[in-house]
Parts: sequence; structure tokens; C-alpha cells
Amino acid sequence: ECLKNAQDTSHYLMGLVNDIFDVGVMTSGKFSMNKRNFDLNNVLSCIVSIQAEKFKDKGITFETDFQIQHSSLVSDDFRIRQAVMNLLSNAYKFTNKGGKVTLSVWQEKADSHDYIKTVFKCQDNGIGISEDFLPKIFDYFSQDRDMNRASVKGTGLGLFICKHIVSALDGTIEVDSKFGYGTVFTMVIPMLMFPEEDETVLTDLSGEE
Repeated sequence: ECLKNAQDTSHYLMGLVNDIFDVGVMTSGKFSMNKRNFDLNNVLSCIVSIQAEKFKDKGITFETDFQIQHSSLVSDDFRIRQAVMNLLSNAYKFTNKGGKVTLSVWQEKADSHDYIKTVFKCQDNGIGISEDFLPKIFDYFSQDRDMNRASVKGTGLGLFICKHIVSALDGTIEVDSKFGYGTVFTMVIPMLMFPEEDETVLTDLSGEE
């Protein structure tokens, strides 16, 4: 038990350091995206493989619903993964044993025919967010004092980081919540579609023969 507590504290402190570094970059005006071709299905598979066991250990049902029309895209896959993981981490922290978290991802037509909007919806039936706190939900170091957080460790930076990532990718993020009933976060990010039949071209352009 002591070892587990030490490991949890170590992970928390490491996450805090990383979050503070990200916030420093974001607030300095030097925050930029590293866009490249990536496979959305691979990113989602990675997220699920990391999160599934954690939810299971806490006794939370974790479900996914992925409806991907075009998987080969151009965007910052590292930051997209980070944003989705932050939303799932938030749901994990504020959903009790016996609860349920669902990650749904689907795609919609964008204004430009070269782009497609990818929608990430993270829904939980956890303790929810008070109405008074909702306008402050994306502020850094912001936490709802109406929630029972005695057993919850968090930096208060995850949603602030999500907001900045989504904004940098010309997307939107919204929250819908009712205290005592649960929360839904919805991110919509437009991404350039990379021709799936021409994926090998990217390797050729890298200078590798």
C-alpha cells in the first residue's frame, strides 16, 4: 500500500511538472502545433490501450464508439492524444466506482472539401460540475469547490491545456454538465484529409530512399 501511494504521488508530481511546463509555453505565445500525417485509428487504439485497465481497476465501465470515415489525416496527433487523454483523466477522477465513461468519436463534413471535422465526445455519469463553476471550467488552476475532492488528485490544468490545444488547431470545445448527474465534453477539430491511397508518398518526401 505504501509503495502504491508513493507511485501515485510520483505520477502526480511528474504530471504536474509537465502540465506547468505546457502552460508556460502556452501563455508565452510560443505555443505551436507540429502537424504531420497520422492514422487516427492508431491514435484511438493507443488511447484505449492506456486507459482501459485504469478504468477497470477503479470499477468504472469504459465504453467506446468510433465511427471513422477517413483515418489518414494531417494534424498534431501528439497534442490531440494529449487533449483526449486529459478529458478521460478528468472523467476518471470524478466518476465513482460503478459509474460509466464513454468516449465517442465520429466525423462530419467541413466547410472545405479537403478537410473533415473530427468530433471527440467524452461523457461520464460522475459527480458533475456546479452551475456556478461552469464558466470557469477552462481557467488554469481552477477547481470546483462544490465537489468533494478530498480523495482526488489533480493539477487543475488539464482542461486549460485542452482548451489551448483545441484553439491552436482551429477547433472548439464545449462542456455540458449537471451537478450530481455527470458531464459531457465535446471537442470538434477540423483536420486535413491525407489521401489514404497515397500514404507511401510521405516517406518518399522525407528524403529516405
